[in-house]
Amino acid sequence: MADRSIIDNGGTRRSMNLPSELYEGREQTYIKHTFLRRYLEALAVKVLMGGFTTFNYVDGFAGPWNTIDNEGCSDSSFGLAVELLEQVRRYVEEQRPGRKLKVRFCLCEKEPGSVQRLREFAKRHPAIEIHVFDGEFENNLDEIAQRIPDGFTFTFIDPTNWVVRITEVGRFLNARTGEFLFNFMTEEVSRHSVNPKVAHQFGDFVGDSNWQETVKLLPEGMKGELRVLHLLKDAFRKCGSAKFLPDFSILKPLINREKMRLMLGTNNPKGVKLFRDIHEKVEKEEFEKRRQAKAADTSQDMLFSDADFAQYEQGERGIGCKRYREVTEEIIVDALSKRQEIDFDDLALEVMERMPMRETHVKDVCVSMRTRGLIRYSLPPKAKKPKPGTMISAGGSKTPP
Repeated sequence: MADRSIIDNGGTRRSMNLPSELYEGREQTYIKHTFLRRYLEALAVKVLMGGFTTFNYVDGFAGPWNTIDNEGCSDSSFGLAVELLEQVRRYVEEQRPGRKLKVRFCLCEKEPGSVQRLREFAKRHPAIEIHVFDGEFENNLDEIAQRIPDGFTFTFIDPTNWVVRITEVGRFLNARTGEFLFNFMTEEVSRHSVNPKVAHQFGDFVGDSNWQETVKLLPEGMKGELRVLHLLKDAFRKCGSAKFLPDFSILKPLINREKMRLMLGTNNPKGVKLFRDIHEKVEKEEFEKRRQAKAADTSQDMLFSDADFAQYEQGERGIGCKRYREVTEEIIVDALSKRQEIDFDDLALEVMERMPMRETHVKDVCVSMRTRGLIRYSLPPKAKKPKPGTMISAGGSKTPP
């Protein structure tokens, strides 16, 4: 499956691939960058077509790390962001004659060698506003804020571990109009969260110095790293950084073990819907990449095509699968036990934030529950699926399929 890009260097719509050959042995990074590219593109087009004339991209842990394209940095997060957002700017200006747009880039890194590479990259693009910051992200927040006094800001937070001072970062995000994408390093968190020697650093990470006691209040069956993720989301909400924080996991290529989770922070319900729509597309590509990695590792011929395998895997355990639909039913029943009726929009938003489900999946679940008499709602003749404004309530007689 190709990574789809709507914009080329001249501002014309076309298809485009991320350079797969630059990601050999880095399949998780390929999936992460594919999601970043697709979401950032869709977001930037909507933002710049709308009321904003300035788009800021902030990369708090820019690297570059383990890149193959050492000069162009096309396989780094900031490299693909610079190329993409400049394409978006030209495209929107072409579509909106007379509209003058600005894109700014703030790239932060603490490793001296990588900082030097960032500065060299900026020098190679003198026509683009690129600011490089040397040192820890948290120590540069005030200076970064001075460089982006207005506009819409997208912040990418992609640490190589879990050493992030969330309260400081949260205040920075709260002061901006925008969204953020956070890479939660599941494997690192799982390994170190039980280490008493770094307990104080995890307190900084979840914004709670008493986190070891707080975490005991969460359900016993919840995995340790998911408990930390729960506290992290609470910290962002308390800072006012985001109302909605959906996430999805990225697995290691050869084993069914979670490597990382990408978490969106947004105050816009449309951001949650877009997140899940792109999640579905990227997840299929992840299944394909994992299939290819396994085939290369075992040298075995595979009976089905990568695309067929990905479609099957997604149906079995991916977004919108049977297990997630069953949990969605539980969420709906619980929500209706607390309120007499709920607008479908609000219900779908609650589900999509918590579960790997698209809006269309939630509609299908509602149809099934209505048919079985578990919920009720009124629709025009011949219509079956709820829509925005449809009020959902509990109970009711069975509806013929």
